[in-house]
This record gives sequence, structure tokens and C-alpha cells, in this order.
Amino acid sequence: MEGTKVSVAHFGHPRAGTVPVASKGASGQDSPTVCERGPMSRVSTYLNFPGTTEEALTFYAGLFGTGFVGPVTRFSDMPGLEVAASERSLVMHAEVEILAGHILMATDMLASLGHECRVGNNTTIALEVDSRDEVDRLYGALSQGSTEYQAPQVMGWGQYWSTCLDRFGVRWMISSD
Repeated sequence: MEGTKVSVAHFGHPRAGTVPVASKGASGQDSPTVCERGPMSRVSTYLNFPGTTEEALTFYAGLFGTGFVGPVTRFSDMPGLEVAASERSLVMHAEVEILAGHILMATDMLASLGHECRVGNNTTIALEVDSRDEVDRLYGALSQGSTEYQAPQVMGWGQYWSTCLDRFGVRWMISSD
């Protein structure tokens, strides 16, 4: 029995092509769905740390035999951002590749800005999509019923960005250039 084709995200994954996914056919029996990898930029995991981002990502890079992807951006690198002097050298954004091209992104949470790192806000699924319309669409659906959110807006680093905690307790970050 032949399955349907579904577009899914792909970002430099070594196994390009299609992937069978089980689904219910018209007869109610499991039938494979063939997924074609689409143009979405990437899906990553975003981690928040209480001042230990650089230490954690250095550990993960060593563990997985990889390194930092791009430069480490510190809070002091952002013009006009006012943070405590003791926090200026902390990491605003850094990335490390782990397995199969998956990226861990991370930041240090700042006590001077009222941030508190805790279970529930320390891990986020980050979607980097191809358009602002897609940011708006995904944010609109995922933020329904949310009590913790930041509506889409252009941020100081240039991305159109949003975040929300969905009704199932999963935190999402959605952005586009």
C-alpha cells in the first residue's frame, strides 16, 4: 500500500530524501506515509542556563566531538543593551552541533533582568522558518491559551522573533530573518 507524501523540515541532515512514517489508511490499517524534506531552515533545541552556558556547551562539544557553530555572542556585544557589569561577559547566544546535524543553542539568563532559570523555562524547541507569515501562523496556533508569551516582533539582532508556552506546557521559539 502506498502512503501519502508530507513535507518535513531538513537542515543538512546526512540522510536526505524521503522517510516512511506510519499512518492510518482508508481501511484503518497502518500504512506508510512518505515524508519529503522541505525548505524549513532548521529545528533546534534552545537551552537557558544560570550563567553556565559557555561551560555547558564546551562540555557538550567535547562529548560529541564537535565545536561551536559561529561566534559566541556576549551581552556586551549588543549595543544599547543595559545589563549589570557582572553579566556583560555572559553568553547571549551560542550554538554547538551534536548528533546528525542537530544544533543546541543556548543563553545565560540574567538575574539583573529578573530572569530565573528553572525546570520549565530551561528548554525550548526553536523553529527557524522561511517567512514572517509562517512565524505568525505557527505563533497564532501555538500561543492559543498561553499565559507566557512574547508576540512576534523584530528584535535588536534583526530577526522577526516570538516565543510562547503552549497549552501542553511545551515552550516554543519561532523566528525568521
